[in-house]
Amino acid sequence: MLAEQLRTWAFLAPIGQTPPTSRRPPYVTEKARQGDWTGWYFRARVRELGLRSGKLTPGFLAGYRSLLLQVLEEQAVHHSEKGEGRKRTYERLESAAVALFGSTAVACVVHLVSSRILHSESIAFLTTLAAVTAALPAFGGALEGLQAQGEYQRLSERAEGMSHYFQSIHNEITQAGGQPTYAMLADFARQASAVMLDELSDWRNLERVRVLHLV
Repeated sequence: MLAEQLRTWAFLAPIGQTPPTSRRPPYVTEKARQGDWTGWYFRARVRELGLRSGKLTPGFLAGYRSLLLQVLEEQAVHHSEKGEGRKRTYERLESAAVALFGSTAVACVVHLVSSRILHSESIAFLTTLAAVTAALPAFGGALEGLQAQGEYQRLSERAEGMSHYFQSIHNEITQAGGQPTYAMLADFARQASAVMLDELSDWRNLERVRVLHLV
């Protein structure tokens, strides 16, 4: 969370903006306020560096436009690669689980027909088949559990959506003709920072009250 706040602040600070989560929401409990060391550290850094001085000249805005476009492009590529990686993981886990359950079905059929068709009543053979029919679905279920716990499919879809979102903002800025205005650039920058921070909302509240230990 702290790293993402600093990352968004890096492209918001030049235009005098801060990430939306730099201010604690009013509904945060007193316990969370006391344990919110990441928010405290980030706000301390903001106060330490203060506001940057500068003039909003056409040259400055053009330079900031290039900076914002670079940030958006990097975010789009990052989430695209992350989404593809999680999608591959999901597909591999699903394929492995299906193969294990399919192999279990084959082993069950062999177990049923072995004595009639293969005329095999070997204790070792039947014991091995029984062990296979017990072990393979256990491993298959474990892989499904890993997939469900990791939420690879949902996260891959979210990463793909975020990549498209950042790319759409990039295209809007690129296609906007004429000299960029401060209001337009600040609006797009705030939108991008809000989306980058919203990605962490799943575990933000859990980390907010985590106590910082020196060892």
